[in-house]
Amino acid sequence: MSNNNNVRRDEDSALTSNIRQLIKELMAEFLGTYMLLLIGCSGTAAYVLNIKGIPNKPVDYAGVNYCWGFGAFVGICASMAISGGHINPAVSIAFATLRRFPWTKVGPYILAQTVGAFLGAATAYLVYLDQINMQHNLEPLRNHTELRAFGDALSTGGIFATYPAAHSTLLVCFIEQVVATCSLLISVMVVVDKNNLNVPMFLQPFLLAFVIATHAQAFGFNTGCAMNPARDFGPRLFTAMAGWGLNVFSPLDGHYWWSAGIAGPTLGAVMGVWIYYYVIEYFYSPPKGLNTSVDGINDTKPV
Repeated sequence: MSNNNNVRRDEDSALTSNIRQLIKELMAEFLGTYMLLLIGCSGTAAYVLNIKGIPNKPVDYAGVNYCWGFGAFVGICASMAISGGHINPAVSIAFATLRRFPWTKVGPYILAQTVGAFLGAATAYLVYLDQINMQHNLEPLRNHTELRAFGDALSTGGIFATYPAAHSTLLVCFIEQVVATCSLLISVMVVVDKNNLNVPMFLQPFLLAFVIATHAQAFGFNTGCAMNPARDFGPRLFTAMAGWGLNVFSPLDGHYWWSAGIAGPTLGAVMGVWIYYYVIEYFYSPPKGLNTSVDGINDTKPV
């Protein structure tokens, strides 16, 4: 009886420890994604908002992408040592397919990332509330509330979520996000792969921030280049609830938000990690006892 009680106590202790560790990781993902959206949306608002009503005011896209890159830098720094610094559901799913991350954590991670993105966008909205309201009182937004999200030079929905350019088709938007996120994940693998460049962990957030900003600049013409389902869906849901209405889900006959915002980045991320594995990692011949591994992520190789 004594031995059974000891075993039960050990099992309860291990379960409690695992739950605490998961909560710790989820809080890290929440904070990391929150910081990404807070800095990214605030930086976008600073460049995009036009309180003087001049619709042809030029936008410094490089400056906007710089803000998103360094928002990612802060988010990754905050979470990398604890949760791996995913701050992106597509990354969590991609590494799970590669067996570098447990599938049992994918759902909780996605929830934490999406909530962090939602609240990060909400905080940026509060910071710029006065300017946003002033812009919404300009014509044509004052009498055409459906244009607040997208469709006019003064539309403000793009501060928070991505929207297709006027010339973009659904197929082009989807392909862009697949290609962009595939390239992003290949670049991420290059940075975090210990058996490639073996970049010190403290340098990885700098390089990843540069990689993210570069991809946003290179692939942002058609869609704004989300490359992150939480970064797009969380703020889109917030704006739907904060006065922009369900019109935020209507671009390209209501198919843009899920195809370019969720499906494209997820497919691209999965393609990226597997392309890197079969083109680069597959040919490694590590010394005996050395596993091919990625910092902050489960070291199990795919079989």
